[in-house]
Amino acid sequence: MKKYILLIFASFLIASCTTLDSETLSFNAIEPLANDNNITYIEQDYSCTTNVNSGNYVIYNNSQDTTLKINFDNVIVSDAAITLEGNGKIRLIIKNTCVFDNDIFTRNNKNYKVVLKKDSRLIINEEYDITNTGDDKIIYDESDLPVELISFDSKLINNQVQLNWSTATEINSNNFEVQRSIDTRNWTVISDIKAAGNSNTKLDYQYIDSNLPVASVVYYRLVETDLDGLSQTFGPNAIYLEQTENTVSVYPNPVNYGENIHIVSTYDDMDIRIFDASGRTYAEFETEYNHIELPMTYGQGILFIEVKSGAAITTEKVIVR
Repeated sequence: MKKYILLIFASFLIASCTTLDSETLSFNAIEPLANDNNITYIEQDYSCTTNVNSGNYVIYNNSQDTTLKINFDNVIVSDAAITLEGNGKIRLIIKNTCVFDNDIFTRNNKNYKVVLKKDSRLIINEEYDITNTGDDKIIYDESDLPVELISFDSKLINNQVQLNWSTATEINSNNFEVQRSIDTRNWTVISDIKAAGNSNTKLDYQYIDSNLPVASVVYYRLVETDLDGLSQTFGPNAIYLEQTENTVSVYPNPVNYGENIHIVSTYDDMDIRIFDASGRTYAEFETEYNHIELPMTYGQGILFIEVKSGAAITTEKVIVR
C-alpha cells in the first residue's frame, strides 16, 4: 500500500525553424527565481511555511553537483500546478502536517524523492493519510512506481497510427487508457487496454488508431491505473499526420517569453540542449518520447535548441520575444 499512497502523492503534486539571417543573434538573459506571467520559478533551496491557494510553480535543478531541497512545513497546498524540471536531484521534504488537495504535479524531472520527516503527517485529497513517528524516511522515489515502462512508440502506417508500448515489470496493474489530443491540453480516451496485473517479464502492448482527427500533429499518452484505483501517466508522444521533411519541429516560433514551446521529432527519444550564440547553455533535458513541452523562461532574443538522438543532431533557431 505504501507504493500506491506515494504514487497518489506524485499524481496530485503532478501539455519550424524560421529563417532569421537578418536578425541579430543577441540574447538578453533573464536570471531565474522570478515571478513572471503568474509563474513562480524556484532554483534554490526554499521553505514553504504559509498556505498556498492556486498558482503555477516551476521547481528547476539541472546541477549534477547539488540537491535542490523544497521544504513544506505545516501548510495546505491547494489548486496549484507544480512542475519539476531539469536533471539534477530534487527533494520534496514534508515537515509537521501538510495537506495537498486538488493539485497538478508534472514530472519533467525524474530524479526526485519525497521525504517525510520524523513526527510528520501527509494528507492527500482527504483520502490518503500517512504519518511518520520514527526517523526521517523516503516515502516516494521513482522505484516505487507499480509499472516500469520500457518504451512507448507511435508510427504512422497506411493512414493509421500504431501505438506500441512495453513494460519490464507490473505490480497490481489494472488497465491502460489510451488518450489522444491535438493540443496537449484537452485529452480524449480512445481505448481501454487490460493490463497484466502482476508480471516480472517483458510484456508488449499495441493499439491502432484508425479514426484520426484533422490535425497536423496528434499527441498520445497512456494512463495506467492499478487495482487500488491509483494511476500514473506516460507520455505524451507525438506523431506527424502531414508529410514533412523535418526531423525536428519547434513551435510556436517566434514564442513569447514565459510561454511554452513544443519540440516534436521523428526520433524515438531526445537529448535537448538550449543555448545562445555565445555558447552559454541555459538548460538540458532528456526524454524517452518524441515530444516535450518546455517553458521559455531564460530571456529574450535568439536561442538555439539542439536535439540529439544517437548520432543524429539537429539544431533549430528560435526567437523569444
